[in-house]
Amino acid sequence: MNIVNTIFLISGIFLVLFGFAAILNPNLAKWINAPGIYSPTIKSIICMLIGVIFLILSLLFIFPI
Repeated sequence: MNIVNTIFLISGIFLVLFGFAAILNPNLAKWINAPGIYSPTIKSIICMLIGVIFLILSLLFIFPI
C-alpha cells in the first residue's frame, strides 16, 4: 500500500466518522459543503457515502505515484 492509498484510507475513515458525528450533532453539518442541500441529515449521509467510496477506492485499487 503506497502513500496515495494510505491517504485515501485515512480520509475515508475520517469522513465516515465525521458524517456519523454530524448525524448525532447537527451543528457539525454546517462544515459539510453540499450545494443546495440545507438538511443536516442529508449532508451527513452524503459525507458518509463519500467516505465509503474513498475506503473502497483505497482497498481495491493501487494508485501509481
